Amino acid sequence: MKKRYLLIPSIIIIMIISTYFFIIKPFTWGDKSDLILTLSCNQNEMNINDSVEITYKLTNIGNNNLRILYPIGQRINLIDQNNNSIAWIGPDYPTPPDPTNKDLHKLKEGKNYSIIYTISFEHWKIQSNSTISIEGIYISGDQSKLWLPFWKGELYSNIIDIEIL
Repeated sequence: MKKRYLLIPSIIIIMIISTYFFIIKPFTWGDKSDLILTLSCNQNEMNINDSVEITYKLTNIGNNNLRILYPIGQRINLIDQNNNSIAWIGPDYPTPPDPTNKDLHKLKEGKNYSIIYTISFEHWKIQSNSTISIEGIYISGDQSKLWLPFWKGELYSNIIDIEIL
């Protein structure tokens, strides 16, 4: 009889703990930590017909794990010597569908995600004998279909200068 009275409180305690780990805990992390964006490049001068490799890296420098939308929200901006954005004259790409919770990625503290882009300047309005600057941008705003907490904000990277020969 005593075992029966102990079994019911044990089941209730297990249910409470399970509720925390499976229902409440996913909503307690994912949006509060420090994130930085850095760009690096494999060269600082090139011919107009060449391509360049740009490494786009998001790093969690905070003390908490994050959820981030990745690669959604990434942008690379090219800037001319007069500090104007250089026009994209390449093909139009379709707008991606709205992100869902499946598009969130866990970024642990001290870890990073990086992608190497190979950029050829044939689709940009670039002139020979000039210097261009490349800036990375990461924008992650409110998304209506996401219900898990995730990092929101805008980041701007360091600027890389490339001389076009």
